[in-house]
Formats: sequence, structure tokens, C-alpha cells
Amino acid sequence: MPIAILAPLMIAGLAAAGATPSADELAMAWFGASELTVDGSIAGKPEHYRYRFQLATNHDLRVEADYDHEGKPAHGTMMLVGGMLAVKDLPLTKDQEIDAIDGAVITYQMTARLLSLGAGTTPDKVAKPIELKVAEPEKGFTVSTASADMTIPAPWNLSGKIEPGADHSLSFDLDLSADFGQGARHFQYRGKWLHAQPMASLPGSYSLAGWRVFRLGPVKRVHEKSVDYDYGADEIKGGVADVNALRSKATEPVK
Repeated sequence: MPIAILAPLMIAGLAAAGATPSADELAMAWFGASELTVDGSIAGKPEHYRYRFQLATNHDLRVEADYDHEGKPAHGTMMLVGGMLAVKDLPLTKDQEIDAIDGAVITYQMTARLLSLGAGTTPDKVAKPIELKVAEPEKGFTVSTASADMTIPAPWNLSGKIEPGADHSLSFDLDLSADFGQGARHFQYRGKWLHAQPMASLPGSYSLAGWRVFRLGPVKRVHEKSVDYDYGADEIKGGVADVNALRSKATEPVK
């Protein structure tokens, strides 16, 4: 699953060389958190969500998730290892199981993109609080995975604050507003960005007993009168024993 948040940090040395990073390079830097916590909501709606991301240097991803699912609170954990997804305690809709990780990754990408647009610099250069006030009249932007996307149309406005912490973290409180044709909608993102020494990988011996396991990729859906092909999550019946087994499964050829 080609997910942009797993891209490596590519701008090391730019400041020393005196270069000005481009918008894409800034976004890439903000994608480089080892841990990210995001509390999100949409103004005027009761639903809210909270994600805590942990990224390893080998691109393994662990996500703790809290959100509303069909009017009920849901709490659980996801792990992404190669093209394999493991999920525990989260409700999943049949044939739409990939939506759970898509929602998390879109949130990570949107948060990183907004932080880069608001700060105008790389995370290591934020030495004092930054008050954000960005108004873009012409250019919208999109964040996406292989199976989902979120587009913010122009004009849009971003306000809020980014503050450095004593533990090399950055706290943020962001308000994004954009008009989707029915008046302005406000999206709130609050949380903490941290680039500390990341774990090398998810522990291989970590038990996945009771977890549901899926292979991400092209999926064939057979209906009564049609056959659809989509990018989705194909469940591995019986699951796997642990993260080592999940990693091995990711390297197996798709049948």
C-alpha cells in the first residue's frame, strides 16, 4: 500500500546548504514524526476521533484509534507491516475493511500537510510559538492513499498555533476552513508531533492472537449480477501468530 506518510525524510542538509525547501520538501519533513497524536472534529458535528501513530524506521506503523462508528464509540489498534494490515477491537464494515486504516492515514497526511503549510519551515526550525494565519484563494490540495483521498478546494483558510515543547515535541491546534459548495466547513486538528528516536521495527514476537489480518491490494468482489475489482483488504482466514508471521506473510506471492 503506497502510503505517503511512510516516505523517508528527504530534506536533511537543506538548511546547511542554504537552500529553501519546496512545499513538497516541507510536507515530507512533517511526515517524519516518530509519534503523532491527533484529536480531530468537524465544527457543528458531534463525532470526533483520536489517533496515536507510532512509526518505525523500517516503515512499520502502529495506530491506536478512537472514533465513532455508526453512532457508537469504537476503540482499537491497527498495525501496518508491508502490505499486511492487522486490526484488533475495531468494528469493520464488510468489503470496506480498508476504510479503517484509510481514515487514519488520511488524518496523518492532512495534519502533516497543514503543519507544513502553516509553519512554512521544517519542524527542527520551530524554536518559538508560531501563530498560523494562512489564506489561500486559488490553490486547493489533496491527500490520498491507494484507495481514498481528501481534497480541500480553494479558497481555504488555516489558523491556529504551533508550540515547541521541552521534549523536542511540537503541540498544535489547527482550524481549517473551506467551502465545499454549502458554506464554510471547519475542521479542527489538535495534538502533538514528536520526532524522537523511533523504534527500529514493531517487535516480532508481539502476539496477534485475536487480531484480524488482511492483505492490502487488488481485490475481486463477486456480486449476484456483477464482478468488481477494487483496491481493498482481503482477509487471511485464521489470522497469524505474531508480527514475525505477519512480516513473513507480507513477502509471500499473491495467489
